[in-house]
Amino acid sequence: MTQRLAVCLFVLLECACPGRLQAAPLLEIAALQWCGDIAADSDPQKNKEPVQPHENGGLFSGQKLHLWMKVKGGQEALNVLRSGGKLGIIQRWRYQRYGAQTDTIDVSIGGGLSEELIRKLQQEVDQRGYFDWRTWGVKENLKAAEYKVDFVNAFYSPLSCALPQGCAMKMRIR
Repeated sequence: MTQRLAVCLFVLLECACPGRLQAAPLLEIAALQWCGDIAADSDPQKNKEPVQPHENGGLFSGQKLHLWMKVKGGQEALNVLRSGGKLGIIQRWRYQRYGAQTDTIDVSIGGGLSEELIRKLQQEVDQRGYFDWRTWGVKENLKAAEYKVDFVNAFYSPLSCALPQGCAMKMRIR
């Protein structure tokens, strides 16, 4: 009976306030960049930043390509990480022309972060209201094609995007 009441209440609230019952996203994509490599620098402002940016059509078959991204997470995302959980981020690579999925690259956050790192992330959330996280996927020996990459969470729902141009990335390999 209690479960039925809860379902009825949910339906009633959703009809009265459509869309209001959806939870805010845990992560939001803040930046994306095609690049040739990722910096490993002792300066925290430069570490894990993209280097050797690539423009669409500037790569040839057989070369390596990184798709770097910066995501933002708030207190709820940090609580998931603190409890040992994982925040799913999956890059889905497709041949643009054919729509066939060629690869999925899991660039998720978490699964046992150190207490020191959790403390640093908490400081960011306390100061700014969010933390930044940089991550990337790598494809080696790309074939000549047009690729499209989109981003989903562990449930294959699209990640929230803060970029005005949207977050689907395209790259033509010659």
